[in-house]
Amino acid sequence: MNDTWSLGVVVGVDGLPESGHALEWAVRAAARHDGHVVVVSAYATSWGPLSRATAGVVDEARRECEGFVRRAVQRLGPDVAAGVVGRIEPGNPAAVLVEYSRSADLVVVGRGGAVGLDRLVLGSVSRLTAAMALGPVAVVPPTARVGAPERVVVGVGDPDEDPVEILDVAFAEGRAARCPVRIVHAVRPRTAVDVLADDLVHAVSYDVADAEMEDLFERWADKYTDVDRSLVVRHGDPTTVLLSEATERDLLVVGGHRHPAMVGQLLGSVPDAAARRARGTVVVVHDHRQR
Repeated sequence: MNDTWSLGVVVGVDGLPESGHALEWAVRAAARHDGHVVVVSAYATSWGPLSRATAGVVDEARRECEGFVRRAVQRLGPDVAAGVVGRIEPGNPAAVLVEYSRSADLVVVGRGGAVGLDRLVLGSVSRLTAAMALGPVAVVPPTARVGAPERVVVGVGDPDEDPVEILDVAFAEGRAARCPVRIVHAVRPRTAVDVLADDLVHAVSYDVADAEMEDLFERWADKYTDVDRSLVVRHGDPTTVLLSEATERDLLVVGGHRHPAMVGQLLGSVPDAAARRARGTVVVVHDHRQR
């Protein structure tokens, strides 16, 4: 992701307060990166031939989405609204946003959506989009700050997994927001095996991780000399460490691999957990080699 978002920011809206909050966040983020905003709402269509009754339901769903977009843009005020494009698309909302992620600089969703059994089985629109997108996705919870973040907190796993794109996103936002970037790396917690066998192995793994992170830190310090930065290496579960580091005033950037949302939930995916539980906005950056 470049400092300037020439491809624009796409925001999904559905008439709920969460999507309005996400739109406000997106407008301010786009302004920091000289990008334009596209507001999208999607409606379900019939799989089979349309009867007169079915066609009427689909038409009503489309009109409802048109109302969602119109009201969301109007709330921005005339000056901001003049530069925002609204679009209505047929299809599953998450699938539509995933398709937009092919060409947008950023897709933004509010945290909310399906409830009850739908949320348990299918996952919300925000979770599905964040798990399956082909580009960066920002998940904005109701508690998130909509203005520029106080800090950008970026989680880095194994340096061998090529964190270049994750760090570029984090530092580009730090530069645009004129705020510091904090690189966070979690080393697996001390286990019973470490206690019973040899703590030396665990200590060496921590020292190696610390050295690798220091090297990574120095490389990005040289690349972004105008951005204040810090590094922390901590023992603990990666999700727990990241969520304890980032507040609702921060932007949390995490990397991941595209996968079905249910798989991420079952396997304890760090980006999935962060997108569900973080108090501030989370940007999920998928491995570019999968696109």
